[in-house]
Order: sequence, then C-alpha cells, then structure tokens
Amino acid sequence: MRILILDPMRTTTVPELEWVRPPLQARSRETLERLLDAAEEIFDEKRVEEATVAEVARRAGSSIGSFYARFHDKEGLVRSVFERFAEQAVMTAEVALVPARWEGVPIEEALETMARFVIVVLDKKRGLVSALVGRAPVDSALTRLGERLVERVAALLAALLAARGLRPRHPSPRLALEVAVWLFLSGLELRAVSRLHGAPGLSDADAARELARVCARYLGIDAADGPARRGNGAAKAATATKAVGKAATATKATKAATATKAVGKAATATKAVGKTAKAATAATATKAVGKTATAAKATNAVKATRRGNGSGNGTS
Repeated sequence: MRILILDPMRTTTVPELEWVRPPLQARSRETLERLLDAAEEIFDEKRVEEATVAEVARRAGSSIGSFYARFHDKEGLVRSVFERFAEQAVMTAEVALVPARWEGVPIEEALETMARFVIVVLDKKRGLVSALVGRAPVDSALTRLGERLVERVAALLAALLAARGLRPRHPSPRLALEVAVWLFLSGLELRAVSRLHGAPGLSDADAARELARVCARYLGIDAADGPARRGNGAAKAATATKAVGKAATATKATKAATATKAVGKAATATKAVGKTAKAATAATATKAVGKTATAAKATNAVKATRRGNGSGNGTS
C-alpha cells in the first residue's frame, strides 16, 4: 500500500510513505498470507467473534485442512493477524523514520505527514484496529506487542532528532519520546475506531496537524525546530560559563597562592632582618662593654701611677 500525501499549502517536499509487508518466500508462506489477508478482510466486515474458520478458508481459496495445518484454532488465527500487523507497523516505521528521508523538512511537519499516512492506513484497517483495541486491555500478549511497537518507534524518532542535533527538553528524554509515540498512535487508533461507529470528529488534515503539534510541543520542538536548538545552545553556553567560572576561580587561587608565597618570603626576610638587627645590636653592646672595660683599666692604671708617684715623693 503506497500513499502519497499532497498538501498545496506546504512549501517543502515530503516523502512518499508506504505500508511495508515482508516478502513471500515459499508457497506455504503464500497460503498463510492468504489466510491472514482473508481474516483481516472479514474483521473489517464483522466482529471477530462472528467470523468462522470455514468463512476464512473459503475467502482465502484454501481448505479447512490447510487452515488447521497452520493454526490450532480461530484464536490462533486472530493472534497471528495481530502479530503480523505489529510486525508490518515496525517495518514501516523503520523505513519511514530514516533521517535522510526527512532532510529539509521540519520535525513538526514530518510528524504531521506521518499522522496523515497512519490515518489512511488505519481507515483501511478499522475492523482490525477495533478488535485489537478491544482485546489488548485483557490480553497481556497483545499489550506487550503494543509496548514493543511504541519502544521501537520511540527509538527511531530519537535517531531522527539526534541526526539534527535535537533532543526532548525533558528530565527523561527516553520516557518523553515513548509517551509522545504512545499519544500519537493511541490517538489515531481511537480516532479510527470512533469513525468505525460513525462518531463525528476532526477532518484528517486537522487531526494530523493538531496531533503533530501536541507531540512536538510536548517534546519541546516548535514548527521550525527552534526551541530545542536554542535549548542545546543554552546548554552549551551554560557549560562555557561554568568553564569560564572555573578558570576565573583557578586564576584567583593562583594569585592568592602567589601572594601568600610573597607574604611568606617577606616574613622570612623580616625575620632575617630582625635577626641581623639583633646580632648588630648585640655586637655594638659588646663593643661598648669592651670600650668601658678598657676605659676602666686605663683609669685604674692612672690611679696606680699616681699612687706610685706619691709614694716615691714621700721617700725622698
């Protein structure tokens, strides 16, 4: 199934999307595919519970024996139809979300184009989608199929954003991507089911546009991919500011260390001067004492001489 989304209001060229089916490899596989195709057609016409094995075999151009050679019972057939749908959805997403396919197309516009594509696919598979949505809440295996689809598509969307240097502005980017994909797919599934029952709703174009906008805003991406880019720029600026701050702190620390060393050297010099001054003072004091002692000796000598002279005069 190849679908080309045309919109005269768009200025960018969007890629053509296609629902992917695995290649048939053998006659046995061809018979299996015919049975699954027949079941899918019948599910679009009536409720799963109303379909019969004989009806499926007849629509597939096969026999009851061929049916039971491949499925244990009708429930086995139903499970295989659901599993094939999930497998094809993953394969389609892997092709549709290749980054090179959307080069030059804003993310929000890419999401809108994909939403339109999924709307067309689900409209063609409304019966199957209705059966899947109705059974999943009470069937853990089907629930797990849906979870794996969401996880895979979220990883592909993350790669598409990363190719443009974008990431969700959310504390947990992976969780944000999975929630956005779940919202995207669940919204489109419920829309398909409601239309199956004739419920009114938005036009295809409005539904695709608004759902794409909701998901893009939740992820922090505007129509021109601006905020996420600015967010990355802000993060880089913050990192640069921190680096400058650290450099300034390091410079201050270096200056402080240099000043401390200078003060230390000055203190050492002061101590040396002090010691020198003390030594000089001590030397001066010693010299003064020496001079005083010499003077005392001279005085004593003079006195002794005078006594000697006096004594000599008396004798004569």
